[in-house]
Amino acid sequence: HPNFTIAELNTAIGKNINWPVPLGPKSFLRPCGLYNTMLKPIAPLSVKGAIWYQGESDVDHSDLYEELLSTMIKNWRKLFENDDLFFGIVQLTTWDYEGKPSGEEWPLLRLAQQKVSEEVQNTSIVCTLDCGDEKDIHPRDKQKIGERLALSALGHMYGKGLPDFPKMRSATFSESSALIDVETESELLSGEVLGFELQDKAGVWHKATAIANGKSVIVSDIVKPSAVRYGWANYLVATLANKAGFPVPQFNTQKI
Repeated sequence: HPNFTIAELNTAIGKNINWPVPLGPKSFLRPCGLYNTMLKPIAPLSVKGAIWYQGESDVDHSDLYEELLSTMIKNWRKLFENDDLFFGIVQLTTWDYEGKPSGEEWPLLRLAQQKVSEEVQNTSIVCTLDCGDEKDIHPRDKQKIGERLALSALGHMYGKGLPDFPKMRSATFSESSALIDVETESELLSGEVLGFELQDKAGVWHKATAIANGKSVIVSDIVKPSAVRYGWANYLVATLANKAGFPVPQFNTQKI
């Protein structure tokens, strides 16, 4: 309260509370502070595209992230008076989140980012599964990320040809394996692939052997698999990529 000191407030309620310093109208820490101090002042300057590299602070509520990011993109397009404002979204990489490398917090956030790129027009997503650092939330390998964003922007905004970003197309199950079909112009890097798991009929996930060849992957080891997933952990080594040098994003055939 502006008429009382912190000491007087503590005396009045009988508690010793470390009250936060009041935030002034120009503080970026206020609700909507970043928007009002860093974004709104430069609008409506002409902006053709934006790069969005964020999400680490939202992994605890990934169920809301798809709506939040979609709404923000809509807001920015209105603010800058550009309905076609391009958004290049960087998908979260891998990290040992709170000492839980096998957790699902980051995969669920990556999934929300992927859904936005699929549902919101004039957006693109850049996979970074191969750029993570187990112990550093800010991976140092930014050059790959920057190059992929540049290629994506050149393709979507300047018609220079879309990069050969691969993605899982379909999965077919047999008695003891799963056949993964990958959508990609160039073939996959051949050989054994790390990062795959198969789910048995009891719902238990098991690390699986995976072999890539051409534009498909054979994943085996579990009898009668019910689902397959790839790259599905906070931190893991996932090596599926095409010969153009681009990694295949995470996927999970189990309904989430």
